[in-house]
Amino acid sequence: MKRFLFVLCLIAQVCVLTAHEHYVIQHYSIKDGVSQNIVMAILQDKQGFIRLGTWDGLNRFDGYEFKTYKAMSNGIQAQVNNRVEMIYED
Repeated sequence: MKRFLFVLCLIAQVCVLTAHEHYVIQHYSIKDGVSQNIVMAILQDKQGFIRLGTWDGLNRFDGYEFKTYKAMSNGIQAQVNNRVEMIYED
């Protein structure tokens, strides 16, 4: 019985050790198209895009490239802030 339990535990341990997944971590910066290196919020939307809220606008990443969305100033007196601290999906 002890041998059986030992072999069973050994098989379970081998299965757990071989079942791990390999992840590739890619770092992105301003050189890659992100508008700002300080990211305040991250969201993956229903379409699969990654949205990054930065101090210089909202960035959309499709897995290949970034697109930046910024607030538009509508006049000389307008004080525009592109800082995005939170992202919610509707």
